[in-house]
Amino acid sequence: MRIGPACSFGKPITVQQFLRRLPHTIASDATELAHIFREVTGHEPIMWGPAIVGYGETKPGVKPDCLCDGLEVGFAVRPNRIFLYLRRYTSYYEEFATRLGNVHCGRTCISFASLADVDRAVLRELLAFAWHE
Repeated sequence: MRIGPACSFGKPITVQQFLRRLPHTIASDATELAHIFREVTGHEPIMWGPAIVGYGETKPGVKPDCLCDGLEVGFAVRPNRIFLYLRRYTSYYEEFATRLGNVHCGRTCISFASLADVDRAVLRELLAFAWHE
């Protein structure tokens, strides 16, 4: 298992180690997301820093102010929210967000509290669009 280039915060861990360390209340959502991302992208995940699970790599500089600069798509698990990072995040993704469910669109990501808040078919559609864009 590769460790992403942004992983320079202490001892690197694998995605599996990261998922096993999550609180059980969010671990199942994160594990399911990892499977969905892998199915849609066809790529194995890598850790980008201490908390971002990423898939694929782009030329750095697309999001220079973001830790996830250089990854194609990925997600981060925080205590109360899950964040989706999509390459070349644009306002067009907001159209997907209106169908996705109870989500919030930020400047560089889409976030939600739980996968229970998200329509998984629309999530797959969004990820496929972002991956192939």
